[in-house]
Amino acid sequence: MKTSLAGGYPCIRVSEEEVTPYIHNLVAIADGADPHKVYSGGYQVHHVDENKWLNSDTNLELMTIGDHRRHHDGGRTDHEPWTDEDTLIELRDRELTQYEMADELGCAQDTVSKWMNYYDIDTSRVCRESWQDYDTMYDMYVNQDMTMADMSDKLGCSVGTIHKWIDSLGVTSDARP
Repeated sequence: MKTSLAGGYPCIRVSEEEVTPYIHNLVAIADGADPHKVYSGGYQVHHVDENKWLNSDTNLELMTIGDHRRHHDGGRTDHEPWTDEDTLIELRDRELTQYEMADELGCAQDTVSKWMNYYDIDTSRVCRESWQDYDTMYDMYVNQDMTMADMSDKLGCSVGTIHKWIDSLGVTSDARP
């Protein structure tokens, strides 16, 4: 075991294969931060004076990733608008699909999905994607005799998504003419 640097932050390297705990995370936990939050992926330990080497309890603060980014960006989220909770909620309230949100924000659908899950934003009000609709899938797969690859291109999703929803909706190739 030795001390090392990872991303400019002091850490403890147990071995090359082991997870490397950052010293500032360990100090925050020793000072009472919830270890589950520290290592959840949803929080970061912030250095109040921006000095990565000063890992005293008075220089560390546990923050959500969103708050931490906003702090360092001076409140701006325009370079990565999909990381802004209020923006995602506004788009959800406009009843856009995640693909439409991604198009408007300039990112991928899975990025929108990740951040909506991260902020625990209710997606039950987001309108259903076309591939979740039995009639749409039946028409394309059975009536139009489209391949799953053609369907995924037309609907803007992966072939795996098409396959999953064809199976879960019970659309079968047996019904093809």
